[in-house]
Amino acid sequence: MPSTSGERDLERAKALRASLKGVASPEAKRKIKEASDRLE
Repeated sequence: MPSTSGERDLERAKALRASLKGVASPEAKRKIKEASDRLE
């Protein structure tokens, strides 16, 4: 399990991005990408 909250947030963002792929609107995808990019 990731040790820091930042790592957990990044894992959550990656999981969200994967689960929403092909389903989310372009705007939602962009927001998810921006959030994960900030965490990285």
